[in-house]
Amino acid sequence: MICGPDNLAEGIGAVVRHLTIIVAAVALGMATPAFGDSLDQTEELPKLSYALTADKVLKEIDRRGPAPVVWELFDRTERWYDLLRNVAGGDPEWLEVAARLRPASDAAATEELTDAVAEAMTISPERVLEMIGVVFHNNLTSSS
Repeated sequence: MICGPDNLAEGIGAVVRHLTIIVAAVALGMATPAFGDSLDQTEELPKLSYALTADKVLKEIDRRGPAPVVWELFDRTERWYDLLRNVAGGDPEWLEVAARLRPASDAAATEELTDAVAEAMTISPERVLEMIGVVFHNNLTSSS
């Protein structure tokens, strides 16, 4: 049977969509410590009071660590979904936010971050693959 250009394009598109999800899931599915191990949950956390930008979130992660930031964002549903939409847009800074929050995220947050990164793969595959390469490189070099 001869495939026409339409059938070929549909088939390639389906393969790319499936590979996108698989690559993102594998890259972000590395084992991490139990969520919240590094955070005293009785501790009062300062609230994020700024407009949500990647730069500001990254500065908060640097200042407070990823666990308190991911907890706070995840607890504030509107802000969490803003973050996920931004990650899904494929901007390099937002992809860095996802990579930095991932080690402190629980199963639900991890799944949503993974989905956002997978969506970003359809928009900006080069950026996502570059991020995944860095994650894998760092993981491989730190375990040897």
